Amino acid sequence: MKKTISFAVLHFTVAFTVAYLLTGELLTASLIALIEPAVNTVAFYFHDLGWHKLKPDHSLQAKTSSFALVHFSVAFGVAYLLSGELLTGGPANYHHVSGDD
Repeated sequence: MKKTISFAVLHFTVAFTVAYLLTGELLTASLIALIEPAVNTVAFYFHDLGWHKLKPDHSLQAKTSSFALVHFSVAFGVAYLLSGELLTGGPANYHHVSGDD
């Protein structure tokens, strides 16, 4: 459990920093940093549990690669749902300008 807690703290710090650098928005970055690591921490626990039951003979590298895919999917999904942008940071203050406005 200590490993999971330290992972959550580290992940929160990294998630906030990256989200803020990409969005430039404190609220969005804070929400991403709170929700994404929480979801990924739970996903990590169940991935680890399932891995030991379903694939105990597979390599650590396969397990790490498998979780990296889960992690990326969760991170992307949360960032997209909270920011509404496929490329969360790009650019933070972009506004569509057309002659119809």
